[in-house]
Amino acid sequence: MASILKAEDISLPGTVVNAADYAEVLIELAEVNFLLSEARGWTQADYIAGVRASLEKWGISGAAADTYVNALPAANQANVLSQKYLALYMQGIEAWSEIRRTGYPTWLIKPGDVVWPDVPSTEAGADKFTPLVGTAIPARLYYPQKEQAVNLDNYRAALQAQGGDNLATKVWWNK
Repeated sequence: MASILKAEDISLPGTVVNAADYAEVLIELAEVNFLLSEARGWTQADYIAGVRASLEKWGISGAAADTYVNALPAANQANVLSQKYLALYMQGIEAWSEIRRTGYPTWLIKPGDVVWPDVPSTEAGADKFTPLVGTAIPARLYYPQKEQAVNLDNYRAALQAQGGDNLATKVWWNK
């Protein structure tokens, strides 16, 4: 089967991410600034500092950074947390935790969204996003099979306390 995407339709990680010496830190300056903006009531200065720190991490500074920052909408919960999500590129688990914690960003693909508008198909709905499991971003992961096999009593106790072992059951810190 031929791919529905052409090579030029795909954005792959660049040389910075693919470098043998690429390293991630536990908490980036950008994230610290976004956390400060949230803690201080969605402050504009911390929001801008977070965006600038993220841009600079990826080698974008000067006029290009100024143009981006000057076009930003005012700081509020949605805008700060959406920029924080973008800044968490390469930290997928943290980005996923933030979506579960806050509900932002709201512009991620949702079931039924058209994602392949230019793909010819005779199948109805082939151009729309259909999740493999559930209808929303997973709230948690399944317990591993090994955990169930070697720790069955505690596995059952955990399910009794928190709810079923399914992707929609929220973890304890997100209830």
